[in-house]
Amino acid sequence: MKSGSGVTRMTGDNTGFSGTVDVVAGELRGPIASFGANRVITNAGLVSFVESGDAVWDGAITGSGSLRVTGGGRFEIVGSNNTYSGNTLSRRMQTSRQIHAFTCTPCRSNLR
Repeated sequence: MKSGSGVTRMTGDNTGFSGTVDVVAGELRGPIASFGANRVITNAGLVSFVESGDAVWDGAITGSGSLRVTGGGRFEIVGSNNTYSGNTLSRRMQTSRQIHAFTCTPCRSNLR
C-alpha cells in the first residue's frame, strides 16, 4: 500500500507479487513490470507508468485517482477493467493518442 504524500519509485520485475496494489495517496511510479503479475491497482492518488519503449497495460485500475504515462514508444491500455475516474495524462515521445480500448466512467483525459 502506498500512502502519504510524495513519490514512491518502484523498480525491477515484481511479477512474483500477485496481490492488489493500493495507492491511497501520493504517487506510485515505475515500469509496468514493477506493479506485479496480478496487475490490479486500486488508485486514489496518482499511478505513473514510466517506460522507455513500447508498453501495454492489460490489467485493471479502479478508483478516483489518475494515470500518467511517460517515456518513449507506444503505450496501449487494453481490456475493459479500467474504471478509474481520474485524469489520464500522457507525455510520450510518439503520438499520445494511441491510448485506446479502455473504459473510464466518467473519463476525463488530458492527452498531450
